[in-house]
Amino acid sequence: LNHLAALQFGDGDYESAEKSYHQSLTTQHTSPNLDAEATSIWGLSDIHVMRKNHKEAIKGYMQTLQIFKSLRHISNMGWTYRNIGECYVYQKSCSDIPKS
Repeated sequence: LNHLAALQFGDGDYESAEKSYHQSLTTQHTSPNLDAEATSIWGLSDIHVMRKNHKEAIKGYMQTLQIFKSLRHISNMGWTYRNIGECYVYQKSCSDIPKS
């Protein structure tokens, strides 16, 4: 479902992508996979960015960051920090950057 959502996102169909990412998260309750969960949350955060809802995007990226930290996925942690930083640049306020 994450792959389908990524294709939908790439086509600009954010509604369908959002539904697919949510469906993927729902399946995590029956067969947990932290990588897939992080990917779903990351994708939903990307959708928030496209909708200019940067505060919600940051919340999702922070969740993703915690998962990647627990998995010791250093590369994905780096990309997540980059996404968080980009959100703060877009909203032009760094006074409320969460400390992790």
